[in-house]
Amino acid sequence: MLAIAYGTRPEYIKLKPFMDLLDKNLIQYKVIQVLQHTDLLDINPKAIKIPVFNNCSDRLSNVVSSILQQSDTIPFDTQISDIAVQGDTATAYGIALAAFHRGVSVIHIEAGMRTYRAFPYPEEVYRRAISLMSFYHFCPTEAEKQNLQTEQVEGSIYVVGNTALDNLVDITPTYHNTQEILCTIHRRENWDNAWHRAIERLAKAYPEFRFTVVRHPNRQLNETEYPNLHFIDPLPHRQMAERIAASRLVITDSGGIQEEASFFKKWTLVCRDRTERECLSGIVAGIPDILDQRFNELIRKHPKAPYDCPFGDGTASKKIYGILEDDCIFI
Repeated sequence: MLAIAYGTRPEYIKLKPFMDLLDKNLIQYKVIQVLQHTDLLDINPKAIKIPVFNNCSDRLSNVVSSILQQSDTIPFDTQISDIAVQGDTATAYGIALAAFHRGVSVIHIEAGMRTYRAFPYPEEVYRRAISLMSFYHFCPTEAEKQNLQTEQVEGSIYVVGNTALDNLVDITPTYHNTQEILCTIHRRENWDNAWHRAIERLAKAYPEFRFTVVRHPNRQLNETEYPNLHFIDPLPHRQMAERIAASRLVITDSGGIQEEASFFKKWTLVCRDRTERECLSGIVAGIPDILDQRFNELIRKHPKAPYDCPFGDGTASKKIYGILEDDCIFI
């Protein structure tokens, strides 16, 4: 039997279209929920639950060690033959490692993304390790497939697009009279507030735009330091996607938002020095000091970016389902 594992809100959002397709076709599967984002994610009452212990001060180590210590509660040997994990989280790595130890086939959704830089990004280590343990590799684009082929990983590699976009196909973007610049900064390496200060400078220099910053639940900012920014509480995924679709431009360090903005053909300023999602829509700002220069370049371009979304067309889950069905995974 197939199992699907997740522990964070982004993982769940990207796996939900595939799980909905399984439900629609009456496919039996098990859900394994690592209780990593309990403040952001509802507890699935039918899931096999893996609590996260606080054994040390390092949260990510706690996640991985909790999974391995409790892996006997997952019926690998008796019921589960294949298990799907998504992306590059500590949950995905821990589950993949536990499954690999038991000879269970790992299905990696969103495989092959690379920065080829392990510091300060633990995600790079996780996704590369998962690739070594996976039998199925479902890649968003040809670039990720090429990464895996260059690394000579074992297993079957497919380009299917990104399942995140499957959630967006019924949202219609707007391109005219859109004055909102939507901003999100959440990565741990960006917690020094340098990007927020740079965005504040932009908002002061471009008062004709409304710079909206979506608060992150794990960050506390002194918002009085940013009088030209408009802060809003975290949004449910659907509302956030609609907000992206209605924006003029996006400033973010989130890979998922970069993908969604690309699907809606919205220019994106990426607040990182390197991204695993290289594409025409995402312009890497690199450092906060050059954000104004990059913004000035993009804001002069037509709001509707002249490119096709490289991350797929919103049918990734259907493609994954078809491949696994042909391989008799659901029997």
